[in-house]
Amino acid sequence: MFVGSIIAGTAGFGMGMTASPFMLLVLDPRTVVLLSNAMGIAVFTVVLYQSRRALPVKEMSVIAVAGLVGTPVGVIVLSTVSPNLLRIGISVLIMLTAIAVVTNVGTIFGKSKIIGPVMGFVVGAIIAAFGIGGPLMVLYLLARGWSSQMLRASMSFFFLINMSTGVVGYAVTGLYTKERVLLTLIVAVPVLIGFTLGGLLLKRLDESTFRRGVIAVILFTSTMTLARELLRLVS
Repeated sequence: MFVGSIIAGTAGFGMGMTASPFMLLVLDPRTVVLLSNAMGIAVFTVVLYQSRRALPVKEMSVIAVAGLVGTPVGVIVLSTVSPNLLRIGISVLIMLTAIAVVTNVGTIFGKSKIIGPVMGFVVGAIIAAFGIGGPLMVLYLLARGWSSQMLRASMSFFFLINMSTGVVGYAVTGLYTKERVLLTLIVAVPVLIGFTLGGLLLKRLDESTFRRGVIAVILFTSTMTLARELLRLVS
């Protein structure tokens, strides 16, 4: 979570994708998702405040509302699907994201605003169910040609609304146990430290380096998960 928060503080996304493959080695999938989303609320609140002037409010509001519609679907999946299926789902989603980046599939989005709400619904459901999915939205926003500040503001706005709704849903469905709440409080310390370091790193990056870094994060986290699943098959 420390490393993931550095990446989130820099790129505006990626905490769940970076931390999930490692946390799944020692924690059950539901706990991993709950931790990622709870910590995401704190991180993305600060990111949104920092880059609020670059937020395209009108367009992202429509996308965020679509994400809210998808959130209950994800909460139902998280509370009903077996841990094994969740683990497989997380791995498959990250690997598909890697393929999308390598094949430059983001260019098919072009300048279309119609795809935005559809993407919002899909990503909203995925984040609530698996704690990841941000890269799919990143591909769409990168294809729009938005700057790093617009990207960070937009992703933080979307994540904050989506994750907050998801956390409420987790509480209503009884997914928060005493152990999970305690673990969340413990994890908050390294997350805040990592986020601060990520903000310092961002100041040293230009637009080109930022975009390359975003793609590198997606590819790196996808490769980690793929390697982990292959090792599980071998063992």
